[in-house]
Amino acid sequence: TYNFHNVCVAPTHLKILQDYLDIAGDREQRNFVTVFNYPMGTDSIYSVYQEMLHHVNHYNEADIVWPAIDTEYWTRAAPLKLLERTFSDKVLKVIVENRVEDNDRLEKLCAKTEELGFKFFKTSTGYGPHNATPELVAKLKSFSKKAHVKASGGIRTLADAQAMVDAGASRLGIGIDAAISIMHELGE
Repeated sequence: TYNFHNVCVAPTHLKILQDYLDIAGDREQRNFVTVFNYPMGTDSIYSVYQEMLHHVNHYNEADIVWPAIDTEYWTRAAPLKLLERTFSDKVLKVIVENRVEDNDRLEKLCAKTEELGFKFFKTSTGYGPHNATPELVAKLKSFSKKAHVKASGGIRTLADAQAMVDAGASRLGIGIDAAISIMHELGE
């Protein structure tokens, strides 16, 4: 194995995967991540909360897609504070999906989500038309007081990965084929 930090699994598949690993006797300590409000961020914060609660025993980290259509989504502190309180034992990441081009809006989004306990800003789900860029990673990093940046989307080579780390990413989200290819580039 390559000792990847975690495996990202759709919420509906988390329990099935864990049950399978238990039956197979292959249930070493695993760090499962799942993504809520995927792919376009069109669910209400209340729907996201309910889905997170439904699967709470099956993941360690939650990525939540920020909805581009609702510019005030993250300013509604009450439901988001509920997320932070309820899931304080989880690593919460907000995915900006490269949609926020206005620096003031992006800085406010980063400040609010960091204040509410989110530990990472993530550049993309990898689903949309825009990939992570070193410029966005650096911008997110500059807006952060303590949250980390996870670069995700379009990272296919070791050079891509290194550019994201150089820009300030502390984690990378990479598809399995590209991840294995990068590991081979590293001689692993």
